[in-house]
Amino acid sequence: MSWEAEEHSRCGRMVRGGWSYSGFQVLVDADPLTPELELAMILAGRRTWTLHTVAEELHPRGARQIRTRPAGTYPRQTVHPDHVCTPPPGRTRP
Repeated sequence: MSWEAEEHSRCGRMVRGGWSYSGFQVLVDADPLTPELELAMILAGRRTWTLHTVAEELHPRGARQIRTRPAGTYPRQTVHPDHVCTPPPGRTRP
């Protein structure tokens, strides 16, 4: 797994993968979220993560981080949802 975006082998979506700051593997969607998209992901039951691009670490986001550090507002930090394997529209699974 690498922090570079790559196509997932099962669903064909672009993902980023690597290790969280606490030492477990994490796979997130490659596209960063806006505050509105983050809310949609949370309402859909998906966890969101802050990717610190300099340290290349993922940190889980809780209510405090979501409220005080909205997605897309801090330099060198992007917010991503955990990856759920579903094929993109128009693509069927092999």
